[in-house]
Amino acid sequence: MFQRSRLTIFIIIVVVIAFLVIIFAFSFTSTTNDQSSTQPSSSCNVEESTVSESPFSARSMQSEGESSLSGLGVECVIITNPSDHSTVLKGFAYVAVTPDQQNQGFQNVTNFGNCNGFASNGNRCIGMIFSFAEFGIHCFWMHNTMIPLEQVWISQNGTVTSIYKASPESDNSVCQEGQYVLETNSSSPLIVGDEVAQQIISSSVSSSSK
Repeated sequence: MFQRSRLTIFIIIVVVIAFLVIIFAFSFTSTTNDQSSTQPSSSCNVEESTVSESPFSARSMQSEGESSLSGLGVECVIITNPSDHSTVLKGFAYVAVTPDQQNQGFQNVTNFGNCNGFASNGNRCIGMIFSFAEFGIHCFWMHNTMIPLEQVWISQNGTVTSIYKASPESDNSVCQEGQYVLETNSSSPLIVGDEVAQQIISSSVSSSSK
């Protein structure tokens, strides 16, 4: 009788321990999934992006980095050829939404950097998107900008409308119509008519109007 009682107690203890282990494992898995779902993705995949009526919603995540670019938001930008839907240009880009950010641009920097840490694992930092509140004529120059750039005007529906190869440190203004302007590498393969697809990579976003 004594041995049977000891066996019963042992079985109960084993069952309780197993139950606690299962509860702990379930709680840990749920916490991990919740945390991963709130972290910004470091991927920039065309399958996850779609052409939208407003390709850049002027929302961004504040990320830490170096120099004057550290306060800028970052987005995944994908530009495709509408005739065959092939990817023409893909990577991360800084997003300049305030007048101060847009006036600063790439002044006094020597390269694009790593888009505040998002450009890694094969993903490139391809430049900077200037997101304006309205479609209109927007003028750009290269004052104090040492990087050779291609300036790409984009309509409100995401179509590339004008392209200009800008010379470093030129104070000549170039004005074209668009709602967004991408400053990217001067040797980019973009042509007028290409379309922008994009995804916001941050799950914690703030409007440029704030």
